[in-house]
Amino acid sequence: PVQLEADPQRLEQVIINLLDNACKHTPDGGHITVSLTQADGHINLTIRDTGPGFRASAEQLFKRFYTSDALRASGTGLGLSLVDVLVKLHGGRVSAYNHPEGGAVFEVYLSVGDEVASG
Repeated sequence: PVQLEADPQRLEQVIINLLDNACKHTPDGGHITVSLTQADGHINLTIRDTGPGFRASAEQLFKRFYTSDALRASGTGLGLSLVDVLVKLHGGRVSAYNHPEGGAVFEVYLSVGDEVASG
């Protein structure tokens, strides 16, 4: 079991936004893998898809109003920026990279001992 003192609604929003993003970018027949591990006082949530990956820098992905060319007409560009803010409120960090075998990987790192910031 993995335990963390956190705001469940905020973490639920993080997970929903990351899964929604993965669903939008994973073609029919593709896969989304979710894993949750705990080691050395940290929790690591990883979401990997088998979509095309991303062309922007990982830093740019988390900026407000950034959307990929494929979703420009339907997305607001707020989902990943919200993920970044909510994870930071929990004292953690989120990162993204393209997997060598294809697809995008998003990782959320949270310290088990961190307290949730109010806001």
